[in-house]
Amino acid sequence: DLVFCEGDIAAEMYFVICGDLLVWQRGVPVLMLTEGDFFGETALMPEMCDQVRNSSVRALSACTLYSLSKDNYDVLTMCYPDDKQLFEEAALLGRYGSPVSSAWTRRDGV
Repeated sequence: DLVFCEGDIAAEMYFVICGDLLVWQRGVPVLMLTEGDFFGETALMPEMCDQVRNSSVRALSACTLYSLSKDNYDVLTMCYPDDKQLFEEAALLGRYGSPVSSAWTRRDGV
């Protein structure tokens, strides 16, 4: 199942609670995501609001994801302003999964 597609409007980010996902950019698999990873975080950054997604994310197994919308993020950072900078720094650094190996890519037929 697709979580979102490249070109979709970015309105929320996701936290991977369990499961495996694959990130694609321009039709090429680039990252594997699993428990503890997050993705789509640039959707919450003020300079990135209403921008389109630069990748597609597809679940490879049954997944549990939590989402955080821009509106809820704004409320959260109003209540905890000291944590806003920490979150934005984490978003810039990213907590991404593992690069996709060429062996996996061949196995997937891409």
